[in-house]
Amino acid sequence: MRIAWSPRAIGEAQEIADYIAAERPGAATMWLRGLGPAVSRLASFPRSGRVLEASREDTPEQREVLYGTYRIIYRILPDRIEILAVVHTRRDQEEEDAP
Repeated sequence: MRIAWSPRAIGEAQEIADYIAAERPGAATMWLRGLGPAVSRLASFPRSGRVLEASREDTPEQREVLYGTYRIIYRILPDRIEILAVVHTRRDQEEEDAP
């Protein structure tokens, strides 16, 4: 199954990388390199993420996988897996679970 990133998720991943790079450029590069494999495994195992409780019955189920201290929030659609958000685990989950 193909993976598609929402503009929001792309922006958040870039902001995280920029934040890390301000202090440790090499760590930011490593973080970005690891993000790809963390997400690409969803193509083979889309239901491997935890179901988010905030998922509503009238929308596709939202799930998350963890990558270090970050949550990758996604949903499974008939033709793709859509990455909705990339947020730090310390951020309020209710605010982030409904992109």
